[in-house]
Formats: sequence, C-alpha cells, structure tokens
Amino acid sequence: MRRFRDNEGGKTRGMVHEELNAVATLADAGEPRRAPAGPQLGTRPAGKGGGGKSPFVVVGASLAAGGALATWIDRRGHARPRP
Repeated sequence: MRRFRDNEGGKTRGMVHEELNAVATLADAGEPRRAPAGPQLGTRPAGKGGGGKSPFVVVGASLAAGGALATWIDRRGHARPRP
C-alpha cells in the first residue's frame, strides 16, 4: 500500500499530526486541568404533562386492528369466490 507524503521533508500526514498534537499537549502541561465549578446546562424546561399513551396499549391496539382487518379480508374472499 502506498503512503501519502506531504511536500515538507517527506513526512507522512500522520507524523505531522502527531507533532502538532505533541506541541498542543506540551502547551497545556503547565497547569492542571480542573473540573467546572457548577453545572454547565441550565435548568430543564417543564414538561407538558402526561407524556402520552403506554407503548403496550399502542402495540395491543395495533395488533387487534391488524387481526380484525385480516379477518375481514379473509371472510370477504369467501363471500365471493372467483370462478
């Protein structure tokens, strides 16, 4: 596999990025990192309330509706058989 090379000194792009990261890390090494003093996000907005129907109710209703539709289609086919 052929490696891509930059025009400067024949260094690969990965080597150039490693050097840049090393310089950035050395600049920050003088002072220790500290955690934020408090929460960064504000308070959450109040919800609208109930939150909707239970997923079990929705799934149950859709299964019942699908069963009723399948029964109706099946019985309709028996009512007028094809010649």
